[in-house]
Amino acid sequence: MLSVLSHVEVHSPSGLGDWQPLITKVQKNPHVKGSAPMIMSQALITRGDVMRGVALRGIDPDLEGNVSDIPKHFIQGKVVGLKQGEFGLALGAELAGILGVQLGDRITIMVPEGDINPAGVTPRMRAFKLIGIIDSGHYEFDSTLAVVHWKDAAALLRLDGPSGLRLKLDDMQLAAKVADELPLKLPGLWVKDWTRQNKNWFAAVQTGKRMMFIILTLIIAVAAFNLDLKKELIKETDKTDEKGADTLVEKMMSIASKDNYDIPTHLMIGDDLGTLKSGKWTAKELREKIETLKKNLIALLAEGTDGFKLLPEEKKKLTIIIDKSLKTDNTAMENGVKVGWEGINFYHLPLVAVLTNLSKIS
Repeated sequence: MLSVLSHVEVHSPSGLGDWQPLITKVQKNPHVKGSAPMIMSQALITRGDVMRGVALRGIDPDLEGNVSDIPKHFIQGKVVGLKQGEFGLALGAELAGILGVQLGDRITIMVPEGDINPAGVTPRMRAFKLIGIIDSGHYEFDSTLAVVHWKDAAALLRLDGPSGLRLKLDDMQLAAKVADELPLKLPGLWVKDWTRQNKNWFAAVQTGKRMMFIILTLIIAVAAFNLDLKKELIKETDKTDEKGADTLVEKMMSIASKDNYDIPTHLMIGDDLGTLKSGKWTAKELREKIETLKKNLIALLAEGTDGFKLLPEEKKKLTIIIDKSLKTDNTAMENGVKVGWEGINFYHLPLVAVLTNLSKIS
């Protein structure tokens, strides 16, 4: 998305008549690596019977590459085709498809400002020639973007200069900091950074990262417990040390006591299947960790946030997958006794089978 956006924008309510000295001022900030004039306005674009609202962006073809990748996203034509006074126009690929236009076609742009004449107020409009098509890969921009030379935009909008400057920084994560610093050097001007202009998108990304971190943390915690449990079983059953367990956990068939089922059962289940053993390295502790993981994952899906929510159908499908993958409420009969998940997976099984089941759970 930032390939077509600038990191920071400086605006003036009345336009920037003498803008070159302003560029010199902003570039004194050590984090500003590029700047370019711009004009931003809302407009209507018409072609035949089709009319669409667009974001009209006036740029300097020679300087735009210093602040964005728009020149690189031309899939037809080139940015140098936007020449002052020729009223050339480049459209987003999606918008060009909607209008059904090709290079060389004439397209009318209408702006909100009108001209007053004896007949009243008439809309201000101008015919532009399509000289390029831009594909940024983002539908939101490609379906609304109309790019012209900033001086042609100024002529259409009756402005004396650009409405602002676009800035590129050496680190986009510093945009908010730089946007807070610049107004002290530029009194009377508005300064915005990309995180504030795209607050919803930025919030969604941040929320997604936080949720992914929580999910991975929970999964890794259970997997780490599983690995430690395997090593503990090998040490107790094969009478080896930590180093030996580290080696054997990856080579189960080399475990001398791989067919032993007494020690794994005693360690994980206890002596009585009807009364499960509690405490560290037990099957009961493992089941509780898995159930906590499942509960937290489903809660994350259910709650979401304003910036990160799933559709009901997606939520239902993922909940079913999580429930089946982390199922711990299954039961079976063992010698006339009803046993739960712990007994099914770990009771009276040889060590190699117990380790295999733990691997499957991981």
